Amino acid sequence: MTALPAMNTSVRPTTADVVMLFIALLQGTGVSASLLGDFLALAAADGVVTALWLALYGWAALRLFYYDGASWLFWLLRYRLLLVLLVAGVVVSVSWSIDPMLSLRRVIHFAGTALLAFYIGYIFPIRQLLLLTASGLGLLLLASVMVALLLPDLGIQRYEGKLVWKGLFFDKNSLGFSAATTMLLSVTLAWNVTGMTQRLIFLLLAGVAAVALLGSQSATSLVAVSVGLGVMLFLFGVARAGLSRTAAVVLLSIAAVLAILTLNGVDISILFSALGRSSDLTGRQEVWEAVGYLIAQRPWTGTGYGTIWFPTAESEWQQQMLNLTWVAHHAHNGFFQTASQLGLPATALAVFFLLQLQIEAVAIYLYVPRWLPSLAIVGFEVAFLIANVTEAYFMVDRSLFWLLQISLPISLLRSVERAGEEEAGAVVAEWLGNDAVASADLAPRTN
Repeated sequence: MTALPAMNTSVRPTTADVVMLFIALLQGTGVSASLLGDFLALAAADGVVTALWLALYGWAALRLFYYDGASWLFWLLRYRLLLVLLVAGVVVSVSWSIDPMLSLRRVIHFAGTALLAFYIGYIFPIRQLLLLTASGLGLLLLASVMVALLLPDLGIQRYEGKLVWKGLFFDKNSLGFSAATTMLLSVTLAWNVTGMTQRLIFLLLAGVAAVALLGSQSATSLVAVSVGLGVMLFLFGVARAGLSRTAAVVLLSIAAVLAILTLNGVDISILFSALGRSSDLTGRQEVWEAVGYLIAQRPWTGTGYGTIWFPTAESEWQQQMLNLTWVAHHAHNGFFQTASQLGLPATALAVFFLLQLQIEAVAIYLYVPRWLPSLAIVGFEVAFLIANVTEAYFMVDRSLFWLLQISLPISLLRSVERAGEEEAGAVVAEWLGNDAVASADLAPRTN
């Protein structure tokens, strides 16, 4: 195996890096856009938000080259080749887009989001990234709960005839999945410390997230976090039971097959009806039928990245291709949305990318079952997949959830590397056939 150029593993994030991470949280959740929209004219708010995104992309590029020269490019190509190919496919889609200028603008942000996510994962150790992300989101959720209770005109919206919380976020679903993400990370952090004060803080964050999630009445996020926590508990039990890694993989595969067979045999509309949603999934079935027709028309290329969905005043005409009686801001399914924009081959590549991330996280946890940060990433990835069944967070530029989907697994691999492994992928390789003892640095901290 060809050795990578020497990498700098001693440098740690600076205060400026932490500030940029929190700005990314504000931007990716839509909180900054929501707050600016309340005080500025729409054009001015959009201009400030766009300028902040461009500043984040520029900082990420400069910081990566300052931190590690060009070595990070080799790391990227070695361990995230599928991500590079996805970004390349998105860029190329401009050439066949039904609206090339709109695609070009959004492609710049997609590539910038990927670069920003890579920078965050490459710079921040996994423990610090989980702590900062959970803390930042937890504070936003706490503020959102207070706003919903004290300033209902700002923090509550009407949805399907009911009043639901959105807090400081753009809408209830953004609040809901942010709360689900915070719950998964906070529960893991509480699980992974021995100090009572720290444990209580993380449990409090998880409690605030649970209140925000219930207030948002986001059925998708509720299902996603439930399944994510279930998978985490399953893997934790497998590790504690002392089963061999082969037995663990067999059990996990059986559980996955049973889950798929169960879902295939259940009408998902029944589940949503039980959670207080309309039987047509709040109009999603109509959208999915229209998207299916659209994919059938352009199965190989799609309509180009950034078209059809998230329409602007100038691009609403593209929605006519769906023959809907209302404007659908997204496809309410991340995979359908990707297929409609980029075609089926690119969607298959994206699915393989997600599988790579899941396999890495599960492999690292089963190899080092004491190291719970990898379990948090497994839970988040599962929740992310579940959420994309009825929402669209998959391959969405400037989305915090897509940013975390890229950055958390990178941070995990980099942290394994920092712990003394010869290469970031060595843990996975050893799990597949080597019984070498893991570095003691991978054990959870006790203070």
